[in-house]
Amino acid sequence: MAFLNLFKKKSSKKKLPELKAQSQNDYDKLTNNNQSISNLHIRLRLAYRAKANIEKTFIDAARSYEIYEKCKIEASLLSDSSLDDIKQPELEDSFKILQSDNGYVVSYIPMDYAKMVFDLGISYQKSKINKDQAKKRVQYVFECICKELNINKDIEILEFLDDISNSDL
Repeated sequence: MAFLNLFKKKSSKKKLPELKAQSQNDYDKLTNNNQSISNLHIRLRLAYRAKANIEKTFIDAARSYEIYEKCKIEASLLSDSSLDDIKQPELEDSFKILQSDNGYVVSYIPMDYAKMVFDLGISYQKSKINKDQAKKRVQYVFECICKELNINKDIEILEFLDDISNSDL
């Protein structure tokens, strides 16, 4: 049987851990050597991936907190359930899988930035900050990433919050 394995086409697809490592290496390389004009298109691509990563992280945080709150309410209504078993959502990873025109890609942002965005998403869901505060603070995080990537282009983030607010009217 081992002989037949020689004739199988080897898959060129990388495993998720390899894609994560490559994504982080690309980010680290470009933030350490970002002066070249020739890699502008690559830096812009990473900036747009970071934007999508940040927006997904924000949404994931808000959804996770919403589910957490529902579970807490349900547990409190059931007298035999313990609230201690329900853990508040935490950021597990600063990588996000994104869908692109060419399939799926892995986007990386540094964990410190991802944690800030995650916490802002939870604060927004808790109504501790409003839409404008959330947009302003997350925009600041994104601009820090753009500065590291040496991107001087204005790219707005969390535009969907405007769409949500307008549909509520």
